[in-house]
Amino acid sequence: MSEGTYANPRNISKTFTGVAFGGGNSTKYFYIPKNVGNFVLRNIRAEVTTSFVGTTSPGKIQVGDGVTANKYGEVDFGTAGAGTPAGFGVAAYGDATTGINQRNKDALPFLRVPGDTMLIISCVAPVGGTPAGTADFTIDGDCQYDS
Repeated sequence: MSEGTYANPRNISKTFTGVAFGGGNSTKYFYIPKNVGNFVLRNIRAEVTTSFVGTTSPGKIQVGDGVTANKYGEVDFGTAGAGTPAGFGVAAYGDATTGINQRNKDALPFLRVPGDTMLIISCVAPVGGTPAGTADFTIDGDCQYDS
């Protein structure tokens, strides 16, 4: 396993498919190995596979530490009052070295996650309708060693 430096980080990712928001499999886990230095989340990308209904509040993906649900990142599926159709994609992404979010401002705080940490990924169902919807999504980030 190659080590990533701050200037040349190593990327790791995990993809989840067929996640039923509001279903029994709506919490996921992403383990950051102990030998990777610090992990910085840089992308949350999702594609709706079964439409979400029009809602009071949209569904969302939150990446946290088990205490703060969106500590490391969050992305919403659209806006309140509008359904999210199958085939629709959403993303939060940015440049962890500059701390600039390219989309969904402030969705990624670029906090360093130490190795040997379990990220808790909450797939929050929309409020105000059924079905909640289904999506595939990928979480990825950079592993950085201070050098």
